[in-house]
Amino acid sequence: MAFTQAQYDALEAAIAEGVYEVQYEDRRVRYRSQDAMLRLLGIMARALGIEPTGPKRKEMASTKGIWPTATPTFDNSLPWHHA
Repeated sequence: MAFTQAQYDALEAAIAEGVYEVQYEDRRVRYRSQDAMLRLLGIMARALGIEPTGPKRKEMASTKGIWPTATPTFDNSLPWHHA
């Protein structure tokens, strides 16, 4: 399916406005969720060869670990601690 820049712009504007209905030329499309709209926006961006605007997904990798090595201890004398 071929997408146009106008369709991309209309969908991006609808997402920004928080609405689920978009007018494309002579068609009106209602989406079920914003997630579906964001997925389609990414598909459109890739098909049009443009960088999608909006939040970017970041991933992290660590070879040293990110969690403390100490085991947590619990104070049994505290009144809210139930064994």
